[in-house]
Amino acid sequence: MSTSCPGCHTNIIVEDLELKKNRPKLVMVTELATCGRLVVPKGARVVAETVSAGEGLVVKGHLEAKDVHCGRAVLIGKKAYWRGRLQASTLVVEDTAVIERAFFDVEGSAGSDQAERVE
Repeated sequence: MSTSCPGCHTNIIVEDLELKKNRPKLVMVTELATCGRLVVPKGARVVAETVSAGEGLVVKGHLEAKDVHCGRAVLIGKKAYWRGRLQASTLVVEDTAVIERAFFDVEGSAGSDQAERVE
């Protein structure tokens, strides 16, 4: 489901956005944004200037972005590839994830009561 901003008429996606595995295999965009959760599955590759996910981000494939903003938890899964700057409340990085040229600005901590695991 999507709507448009009454002021600037920009398209706003308000539901979860789950990319399909290998369809399309490569997504190259300037901006990828949703108010819901964004899922990049194994086999998918996203290259973007800005990525924004309000309810969470799950990366099991390849994500390259200049800036990534997430309102909730971010999971970088096993064998996932990450490049870029992240601003999020919680970050979970699984073993064997590949991280290059990254800066993480994480507000919460893994030991806090508010930390949540994203599957």
